[in-house]
Amino acid sequence: QEALPRVPLDDFAKVRNLQRPAILTGIRQHHQAKQWKAWDAWTETALSKQSRNYFSALEKHTRDEWTTFFSPIPDKLGLGLTSPYSFLENTSFSEFVERCREGQLLYTGGSEHKRLDEDVVPHDEMGLNGEKPWVPYYWACSGLCEYLHYDWQGVLLVQVTGEKDVIIVDPRFYDHLHVYSTLHKANRYTRIPGFCPGSTPLDVNRYQGLRNVTAYHHAHMTPGDALWIPAFWHHTSF
Repeated sequence: QEALPRVPLDDFAKVRNLQRPAILTGIRQHHQAKQWKAWDAWTETALSKQSRNYFSALEKHTRDEWTTFFSPIPDKLGLGLTSPYSFLENTSFSEFVERCREGQLLYTGGSEHKRLDEDVVPHDEMGLNGEKPWVPYYWACSGLCEYLHYDWQGVLLVQVTGEKDVIIVDPRFYDHLHVYSTLHKANRYTRIPGFCPGSTPLDVNRYQGLRNVTAYHHAHMTPGDALWIPAFWHHTSF
């Protein structure tokens, strides 16, 4: 396990130029982020009182994509989710919190929820070339393990409420992670299950490329923490 550098978050333009993952310090003091309503509005107590229907607000193409492709993935990976993966329709935050408390492993996926944007504005300095950034929201029950994947763009991950652990793997190990073919619809994802505590132990006999993955990064995130993950770095969270 390799330690992550800590970089003061005083200029988002500098963050986007980082070529390696880093823990970003000081986001709660940033002149824009410190104005976010989310710091108070997104606690478990506050969310458990929200009866508005948030998760059906996804765009139709997003819903179709999640139901036809992403939903079956956890079953194939043996993650044992109790409900369709990352797809909650006609669900309020209060219901989401209650189902988490019942032990279900639910995850909303990384889609935009327009009704939540007002809770994290202003954030225009976080975009490229003065443009508004794409802000996806992730909500997950405790104990859920995401599967290892990479993104085509850099990711600024901000922990607003709850806690999360993130595992990050250097792209130099790409050829050893048994990633799906570039022609496959899951071409950003590894075939290997078990990158989170409590999952099936990594099967190095079946996935022998793992023997060549000699290093990784681990970050434990609490509210107010921020993490920069450059494009093409594989990561998973739990």
